[in-house]
Amino acid sequence: MMATLRCDHPDIEEYIDAKRGGGALASFNLSVQVSDEFMAAVAADRDFALAFPADGLATASGRPGRDAGVDGQQ
Repeated sequence: MMATLRCDHPDIEEYIDAKRGGGALASFNLSVQVSDEFMAAVAADRDFALAFPADGLATASGRPGRDAGVDGQQ
């Protein structure tokens, strides 16, 4: 099984953390769709806007993305 979520979705941090717990998701491919804007925020260590039409806008730090292995290293 595979699931993807855009990097600007407000639940992105919980989505990434879900894989770390193992259990039922141990064999599940959880992928994050990243944008150039997100990668620029990670590189600059600045906030990145989260958006979901039903909920409006929020922000998150680019740092969790880097810490979660966005740069290709786990």
